[in-house]
Order: sequence, then C-alpha cells, then structure tokens
Amino acid sequence: MREAALATIRDRTMPAITSELRLEMASLGEDDVLAGAAVLVLANQMGVA
Repeated sequence: MREAALATIRDRTMPAITSELRLEMASLGEDDVLAGAAVLVLANQMGVA
C-alpha cells in the first residue's frame, strides 16, 4: 500500500519536488489523527496554514 501511495504522489507532482521523497509511517499512534484534524480545522476555519 505504501508503494502505491508513493507512486500516486510521484504521478501527481513535479519530479523536482519528489526526486528525494520518502514516505514513512507515522509514529504518533492515535495522536496523528488528532494532529491531522487540528491542521484541517486551522487551515479551513481560521486561515492558518
């Protein structure tokens, strides 16, 4: 699954950006979901990126 995700990212972005791209599994456990949700709220509701 990781290889498929990496292939999709490479297909949809410029080669200069993804030439040294590494895709790694998160090590935060369940907190990674919370962190992602917080980023979405900040970006979409408050305009913070």
